[in-house]
Amino acid sequence: MAKQKYATQTGTLSYPHLHEPQEVINPDYQGYSCSLVFELGDTEKYQEIIDVVKSAVSSDSRLEGKSNIYLPYNVNEEDDTITFKFKRKTAYGAPLCVDKQKKHMDADEVRDRLYAGASVRIAYTPYSYSNQSHGVSLAFDAVQLVAEGSRILDSNPADVFSTLTSPDSVDDMF
Repeated sequence: MAKQKYATQTGTLSYPHLHEPQEVINPDYQGYSCSLVFELGDTEKYQEIIDVVKSAVSSDSRLEGKSNIYLPYNVNEEDDTITFKFKRKTAYGAPLCVDKQKKHMDADEVRDRLYAGASVRIAYTPYSYSNQSHGVSLAFDAVQLVAEGSRILDSNPADVFSTLTSPDSVDDMF
């Protein structure tokens, strides 16, 4: 039986690894990943994802009575945001990435236009697991660019070092 597929409402893309797999510490898992951020006040935009995750937990008997169940989202009350994490195994290939008109984006377009800060929708499937750890993950199949937004990081990350002064010794750093 095929698993149910869902599509998110429009959110802000964060930490996109869409055109090449993310290098991770765990050698057993390499894959594509991204996060989708919503303002906490926009409940109608993200509530369905939470409901889908809760349904995946309650429908898997392996998770009954388990503590420390991993949920694929984090609430940051300091920033008033909720962030959902999506991933895709390398074995399945890169996710489909399309523009607003659902036209396929090549790797260069993905790199240039699907950046942290872009407004996107994500097609995903929830799956539960229970092995060494227990929880629910959101496997994504496709990302649709809805609108280009402000880049979360507008400058070269290395530029931050130009404003720092060098310590006289290593002892001064700590």
